[in-house]
Amino acid sequence: MEEKLDHIIKQLDEIKSSKQTMEENLKNKIESLEDQTQKLTAQLTIFKNESEQQKSKILFLDKQVRRRNLILYGLSEPTGESPIALREMVFELINSHMRLNTLRYEFDAIYRIGIKQRSGRPRPVMIRMISEIKKSVILRMSRALKRYKLFLTEDYNIDVLEKRRMLRPLVRRLRQTSRNVVLHRDKIYVNGKLYNESKIQQEMDLAELGATPPVLRANPPVNDDIQILRASINPRRTVRVIPTCTPDDLQIIEPPPVPERRISIVTLDEN
Repeated sequence: MEEKLDHIIKQLDEIKSSKQTMEENLKNKIESLEDQTQKLTAQLTIFKNESEQQKSKILFLDKQVRRRNLILYGLSEPTGESPIALREMVFELINSHMRLNTLRYEFDAIYRIGIKQRSGRPRPVMIRMISEIKKSVILRMSRALKRYKLFLTEDYNIDVLEKRRMLRPLVRRLRQTSRNVVLHRDKIYVNGKLYNESKIQQEMDLAELGATPPVLRANPPVNDDIQILRASINPRRTVRVIPTCTPDDLQIIEPPPVPERRISIVTLDEN
């Protein structure tokens, strides 16, 4: 009987010892896994930071590439249009119909964007300038093209275009309160100050719920980057350019009228 009890006690001791060994092994494995998890977490944080830095660099380089670009919408695209004919047509448009003095060497490249559509709808025209200053001058005077149903805009990336599309309804509502509102890239400036992002989100949420601010002006301006104001104190109807919220945003006060002229398509004999 005593031998059996001793045997049982011995087995219990072995089980207890084995259990302790397993617990220690399990504890060591858990600690090892925790160390590996911490290392992986640290590496993941480093990769995320590097990814954000690379993304910022790519966005910066993309912005630098686009900063001298203009995109022209609505320019007719005749059948068999050659690059030389397109270049001459854009050159005549800017010099004759926008009353600007530009030289041919100031244009780095002019070409159509995308594949020609079967519907016959004209493709946008990419205009790349040598000088960013000249590009800004052309953009400021682009209002003269509206009578020809032509629109000249800056070259924005997809993210900026999407955000501008979302912000335009808010810009229109803000302009209905007679405030000086400018949409520059993907930012809203009100009376020369950057509009708070939290206010933007709040007013967009209110718009989704149907709550809109009272309308104080029936016909707000449409152009997002340039506001045209009338100056009754200027009887000579001259052009005065004044800085607003940023160096890139300008207001043109009562520009002189531009006589309507038909845009002729220039074709050159390549032979």
